[in-house]
Amino acid sequence: MPYTLEVCVDSVASALAAKRGGADRLELCADLIIGGTTPSLALVRQVKAETGLPVRALLRPRFGDFFGRHQRNERSARRSGRC
Repeated sequence: MPYTLEVCVDSVASALAAKRGGADRLELCADLIIGGTTPSLALVRQVKAETGLPVRALLRPRFGDFFGRHQRNERSARRSGRC
């Protein structure tokens, strides 16, 4: 059974290390120390350009649970379409 190795990263350096380690896909986050938040658009673009791997960005605008105001969730979703 084939598998996909997705590695959670928070920087270009960790993304490149994950690629060297055999990652097939990256989950890109910011602020992993607090559980992860949405990375900047610039970081998403840089990681995609430098690794050549598929990148999935975490959509989580703040620390804490994933519940939030509807408007905030829509804004995050719109921003993700710019990647």
